[in-house]
Amino acid sequence: MQAVQPHFAHGKSGDAFLLTKTHRTLMKIRNQLILLLFALAPTLRAQNDSILIDVDATALGLLDGASVDTLTNSGAAGDFTILIGQVELTSHPANANAGALVQGLAFNNDKMVSTNSQSSTTMEGNRPYTAMAWVYNPGFGNEEAIVSWGHRGGPDGTNSGMHQGNNATFGAVGHWGSPDTGWGPSGVGPDINATANRWAHLAYTWDGTTESVYIDGELSNSEVHIPLSPHLSFTDGTPTPFAIGSESDAGNVNSTPIAYSGTIAKVLVEDVARSEAEVRAAFNAESSLFFDGVLDVSDLDGDGIFDAIEDLYDCLDKNVADADADPDGDSLSNSAELGLGTDPCNPDSDGDGLSDGEELNRLVGGQSAPTDPLSEDTDGDGLLDSAETGTGVVNGTEDTGTDPLVSDTDEDGLGDLQEVELGTDPFNTDTDGDGAQDGAEVAIQTDPLDASSKPAFASDQIVKVDMTCLDLADGSIVDTVVNLGQAGSFTTLIGQVEVASHPANDNPDVQVQGLAFNGDKMTAAVDAPTLGLVGNQTYTVRAWVFNPAFGNEEAVVSWGHRGGPVGSNAGMHQGIHPTFGAIGHWGGGPVDNPAEPDVGWGPNGDGTDIVATQGRWAQLSWVYDGLEDRVFIDGEFNNSEEHPNLLDVHSSYNDGNPTLVCLGSESDAGSVNNIPIAYSGTIARVEIYDSVWTDEEIQAAFEQERPLFFDGICTSPGDQYQFVVSSPDGGETIDLEWNSSASEVYTVVASDNPVGNPDPASWAPVAGLESLSATPPLNTHSIARPAGDLRLFKLIAGPAPALFSDDFESGVGDWTSVVNDQAGNTQWEIGSPEGTSGPLTGADGSGNAWSTNLGDYAQVSDVSLFSPPIDFGGLQGAELTFDAYRDADGFGDSAMVVFRRVGDDVQLGIEVAIDMSLFDTAYESLSIAVPEEVIGEIARVEFNFVSDDTVDSFSGLTIDNVVIEAANP
Repeated sequence: MQAVQPHFAHGKSGDAFLLTKTHRTLMKIRNQLILLLFALAPTLRAQNDSILIDVDATALGLLDGASVDTLTNSGAAGDFTILIGQVELTSHPANANAGALVQGLAFNNDKMVSTNSQSSTTMEGNRPYTAMAWVYNPGFGNEEAIVSWGHRGGPDGTNSGMHQGNNATFGAVGHWGSPDTGWGPSGVGPDINATANRWAHLAYTWDGTTESVYIDGELSNSEVHIPLSPHLSFTDGTPTPFAIGSESDAGNVNSTPIAYSGTIAKVLVEDVARSEAEVRAAFNAESSLFFDGVLDVSDLDGDGIFDAIEDLYDCLDKNVADADADPDGDSLSNSAELGLGTDPCNPDSDGDGLSDGEELNRLVGGQSAPTDPLSEDTDGDGLLDSAETGTGVVNGTEDTGTDPLVSDTDEDGLGDLQEVELGTDPFNTDTDGDGAQDGAEVAIQTDPLDASSKPAFASDQIVKVDMTCLDLADGSIVDTVVNLGQAGSFTTLIGQVEVASHPANDNPDVQVQGLAFNGDKMTAAVDAPTLGLVGNQTYTVRAWVFNPAFGNEEAVVSWGHRGGPVGSNAGMHQGIHPTFGAIGHWGGGPVDNPAEPDVGWGPNGDGTDIVATQGRWAQLSWVYDGLEDRVFIDGEFNNSEEHPNLLDVHSSYNDGNPTLVCLGSESDAGSVNNIPIAYSGTIARVEIYDSVWTDEEIQAAFEQERPLFFDGICTSPGDQYQFVVSSPDGGETIDLEWNSSASEVYTVVASDNPVGNPDPASWAPVAGLESLSATPPLNTHSIARPAGDLRLFKLIAGPAPALFSDDFESGVGDWTSVVNDQAGNTQWEIGSPEGTSGPLTGADGSGNAWSTNLGDYAQVSDVSLFSPPIDFGGLQGAELTFDAYRDADGFGDSAMVVFRRVGDDVQLGIEVAIDMSLFDTAYESLSIAVPEEVIGEIARVEFNFVSDDTVDSFSGLTIDNVVIEAANP
């Protein structure tokens, strides 16, 4: 059964700000038809007894994203089951028909193995065989194994792995050593590059003497080499199986060397060497599925569109040659739309408000700059393509002027949608001009619209990143890390970093978070030369890390680059090598040789001290004063080396770009796009200072942070409350403090079993710390230490009760309506409005609201509505919020809010105008800061409305849902 899923792009959009709810929306009708369309298609592979592997993931009848644990195999190797990782179904477009999706299994460091061992089959010794596979890989490296048997480690010829890779020597087949084979021409390898990001049929045959490799049925290269004898067992004595998705190391099957990083749809392995003609025939028999998305290639009208495809669209006719027609009028022909994957019957396949032709023919400065006609939001920033007009000027939410191809037009760390919502300038990295990028301000909760509200950090602070207590689930992908330093935010350049937790060293019941690196790399926004990290610059570097096991050298943070000359690199390592396990400057040698600047951990460069940091949180520090490198473990001095007049750290890569500060690896000489001596553990905090710290300062900083990593007491930089629990007297008294807001109340809860009951909402409140009012900007409290050795405290914040609230559903209450004019033709009335225009109910459809007459207001009117007395005592600030419906003449009528002291009606503070030039079509929520003169008084709120001498047929002003809440001043 061959499953093909044509891609019908009938998009849908959201409401506010033209948000997109999906980036690629597939039409759901006909899905059953599509799944069944080729259910009865005959197999094109001859059945024979020589088959070892014959697996097919194109027709499993499951949706994309479904995990597949077992893959049925009709060959002698038996079914394949997952051993390492998790493989999932995924789809990619047919090569020549983007509207048809073909399924396969996505591999990425995953491995499936056969039920039957290699030795139980005919695959022994120098047996001839053929291996074929249909694969889709967006981008591959030197060698990535699709299917394999035997194992790595030598001697020559004892491994067999079919690869998709661009290495000239072993990019096609790996046998270990001289019999390895590369793709053509003549083993140079570039033939294979054309298979990236498309379905490709790869094959290789071995006849006992000659190995031949094929791409899409055509011979790419062949080599004569020594006889083969793939291993039948691992060094642990267990038999070797067949594997899909990687090869195997020598020790046992539990490894994924040269793992595949793409999608595998079909694999066929036979114990017979097929001829070139047979390989070509096998490709031709299946190519229509992977190239056109169908197996039935009938074309009655001869227009080049297969009948099976025309039958799927109402606007196509398999009896009429209509390949060049354009029934939906979007300027694209039917054949073009099918090739692109757009719907030939719908001018706007993704529903983003732009026709398919408009999207594909988009020009910027006379140059082609198409948006994706299959995605309503090409750049994935949450704004429809039609809203991102690219003008460079914001003109409302339906014309943001931003670039539809760039999710963050000004690259300030805020997506374009975020900027529209926040009111920041999507074309200015620093809207308020305070020197801090908008994205950084939002992340650390300063105001990007207020120049007086900006991040505060020391001028020598280059890097200060903190990934602890992120309040994200382990496994969450983190693309950007906020840096409270001059280097700007860090973003992922290579790989994918994820949140990972490890137990606190002395309190294993509490987990501390960080970011897991393993061949990944993040880089800072500001380049190293701009930061002064070049030449013989002095600095202090600190990091908290957790690494279960490390090698000779693994870079936590680095700048400059490798490749020499001596002293031109800077990298802080966690590694066991006695010469360069701690610091890499390029140039390793004896500890007493000042001309070799690399540094190892102690004692005296022996390197063994660092071994004790494996499998636990460790604080590593490095200080360079212009002459001497000093390294520290957990605040204690560990080793030092002098390098007089030797360091001159690179300021640029060989490609001309300036060097960058990097997390997770160092950089090779050519460019930043590589990961030498990559880190293989979790990084929680990194700091770099343009200053030289003393040993005492290093020790003090460690002691300050020790409670988190050793005891699990967490203060999160992403937590607006910055909740801190400490003890000033060795544990007898517990001090608690947090940032507070007048609009909230607080309760501190605690548990002596946070693992058994991880939900703080169910923990018991701490006596004396329930329903606490705010004392902005900081609440501080002390309690006697509770009994027991372990207790975890959490802060629970909630909205403070409103100071005053009335939705008018209980009637007039203590509100007072006053007529200030002589005629008395208008007054504030409560009920359901019924004016010529304006609202007909209260807010949210309620029955009551206060209105300037329930019908139309009269001319030359001056009326006031007074609230009951409200006590503003004990507050630092307050805010008035109410729903308003404005329906007046738009020019001569006015309204305002006034606060008056109870007893003498003296006005407190200035009046606040309500903008009556606006014509509302629904109730709008308005907020007014209560004047500081009102705070501490008992006052009433006056809503005043004044009409001019023109006769109008409008309802005037209607209000509902009046609320007054405490607020920060």
